[in-house]
Amino acid sequence: MPDGDGAPRRRPRPIISCLRCREKKLKCDRVAPCDNCKKAGLSSDCAYQHDPDGSKRLRLADDGDTSNSRLTLDSGKVGIIEGLQQRMKRLEDLLAVNPHNPFLASFALDDLGAGGDRRVAPSSNGPALNVPSPDLTSATPSSNTPSSIAPSSNGTPGAPPDAPSSASPYPGVLVVKGTRTLYHGQTNRVSLLHQYSDAKTFINHECNMSSPIFRLAKEIQFLQSRSKVPNSPESIFESGTSELQQLRERLPPYNICDRLVDLYAANLEKTFRIFHIPTFKRHFARFTTGDLDADQTSAFLAQLTAVLVAGLPFVETQFRLDFPTIHGYLQNDALNIVRGWLRKLGRKQRTETSTLQTEAIVILARQLRRDSPGDLWQATGELVRSAMVIGLHLDLSKVTGISPFDKEIRRRLWITIAEMDLQASIASGMPVTIPDMDFGPLTAANLKDTDFDESVDELPPGRPTSEWTEALPQVLLAGSLRTRIRTMLFVQSGTCNLTQAAQYANDLQDHLHNIVVLDPPTRPGKTAAMLFNSVLVDLYTRRPLICLNSFITKIHPKQNVRNVSLDLCFGVLVHQDHFDPSMVDLDVPAFWEIFQIFCKNDILRAALYLCEHIKKPEVTSPTPHTKASLIRTVENALKGLIASFSHPNSSFKDVLLLAVEFHLARSGGMKGEKKELVHRGVLEALSACRERLISSSAQQQGNLAQMLQTQQLCRMANSAYTPISFSQFPDLGDPSLFGAEFDNFMPFDDDAIGAFFADF
Repeated sequence: MPDGDGAPRRRPRPIISCLRCREKKLKCDRVAPCDNCKKAGLSSDCAYQHDPDGSKRLRLADDGDTSNSRLTLDSGKVGIIEGLQQRMKRLEDLLAVNPHNPFLASFALDDLGAGGDRRVAPSSNGPALNVPSPDLTSATPSSNTPSSIAPSSNGTPGAPPDAPSSASPYPGVLVVKGTRTLYHGQTNRVSLLHQYSDAKTFINHECNMSSPIFRLAKEIQFLQSRSKVPNSPESIFESGTSELQQLRERLPPYNICDRLVDLYAANLEKTFRIFHIPTFKRHFARFTTGDLDADQTSAFLAQLTAVLVAGLPFVETQFRLDFPTIHGYLQNDALNIVRGWLRKLGRKQRTETSTLQTEAIVILARQLRRDSPGDLWQATGELVRSAMVIGLHLDLSKVTGISPFDKEIRRRLWITIAEMDLQASIASGMPVTIPDMDFGPLTAANLKDTDFDESVDELPPGRPTSEWTEALPQVLLAGSLRTRIRTMLFVQSGTCNLTQAAQYANDLQDHLHNIVVLDPPTRPGKTAAMLFNSVLVDLYTRRPLICLNSFITKIHPKQNVRNVSLDLCFGVLVHQDHFDPSMVDLDVPAFWEIFQIFCKNDILRAALYLCEHIKKPEVTSPTPHTKASLIRTVENALKGLIASFSHPNSSFKDVLLLAVEFHLARSGGMKGEKKELVHRGVLEALSACRERLISSSAQQQGNLAQMLQTQQLCRMANSAYTPISFSQFPDLGDPSLFGAEFDNFMPFDDDAIGAFFADF
């Protein structure tokens, strides 16, 4: 068509090639990125000019393989950017409308509705999901009573067979109390309470202030409060002196230190490799003779004190009677003084390997002191980051400037820190801090400590895994460390791909079968320490597998892993027979209590799972476990928790939860006489815990006559409840003060024990 001046006007051609092809005069295949830009290594620079007429738009070209989809140009009325935005909007809409979609991981909490339900909305584009408030509270968030948002145990009606439940986007419980919130992971006691609705109902409605159970629980809390072990560095009472001065002045005599160092090395320096024991003992000898310089002396003094605290639980009962002052110092103040010293270190001191060794042994000692799993998880997370700061997570095999001895010690310490973090994560139900990485080059060799020292130019070859060494338990665990970390990351993600889950389960089962160290405990020459560390290897390998099976059951209820889980839980509880003083004769009697400390959560979860089978013993495939064997096993687990209830940091809530669920399962319900049986069983369990506390208190005072008297006083006739007469226990304080003090003592925020499970 001619212009106004008569000259012909050419119609402009649409710009459909990328800018580089147009500049180079190349034929463009008009995809993003085009082949020419790919060949030139300039894929990121491949760009198209925006079409002002909107005659072209981007579309997704499918070459038959979704993994090779490409962006191409097609006719339309939007530009490249607008096309991408529209495509993203459509993808978001598709994700938001499906309540079963595993990618809905971010939820916003709204206020309580009129019906008492929490509304949990994934986004403004998707529907809100109603999560019923649990029975623990009916108050609004502005009250002082904690409310909880817990995962429902029911599947979604009409969902596909393999569709995950939409009840909760996260595998845990969020407790709301006013403006405060507290998240409990899936393996936390609070989350366990929500998984057992009958036990939760009983605790909430039957354990009110008028109930004997409430009174008994209050007495237990009162007794524990008067002998509570301080767990904070701020609890140091000698604030006028420095930490190092206190450590030096209160260090036990040489013979006691030497004895506790030997106990630590023999029993704990196997699964957790922190030190090279011959080197540590040489430093100890130089420390006692004053051959260390000032900086080395300060660092070793703190390190030695932490080792003494870790070795203390393995001493016999007579030790605390013979050395009550030393025992009290190591059990109470020593660890807090070391922690206070660590907090004041400068940046350079914190990058020393010896400092990380001290921090690691402090965490191990805190676990033995029964600090809360949440506190330990926070501590291991800080330790992981400190270890990365000094490069423990790096493969230094080809790095010069670091001796073979130091490289091996760094590998031992890194695997120990990674193991501590994983176990703290499982115990607290919180995410794993350690990253998913290849631990193969970072794993120490299976060597005895006598096989090498600081003078070696090259490490000797590792011994076969069929040969026992001090390092063997860690070596066996390191072989499955990456798989266990990946499994827990998978479980904690809230999504479940059955193919991937099956792969993790098979890998962990293979690791369990390959643990050659677990010989029968009657093997000649096998010590209690070897047996204990063998059990830890087995349990640490089982834990992620049990969590995985529990997760599969919840997300995919139709996947039958019931018998597998049952066998795994029986495998956990059978370890009790190895350490029960009434069944075996161990060379170190303290191992029963140590086993309960390290494995309490495993015992509780396994026993609770068996209670489900007591209620419904029928199975889809043959199983050797009868209802009678299930009852005996759970009953033994409950007795074990009670038998270890002498430590002031013990929690009666574990005993209460298991006692309620066990007697509910055993009696068959909560109607009529059955409810009375449950009440009686729970009172028996809590009364036994109270008796253990009083006996332990009297025993610590060295008054055996008092111990016998208090045991006789608390002994129950026909399972009747016997209130405490505090005037009988002068070792607990001034009897004249107990009346008003106990009456005013209120450990619970509400008039029901159930609210106390929120741990606020």
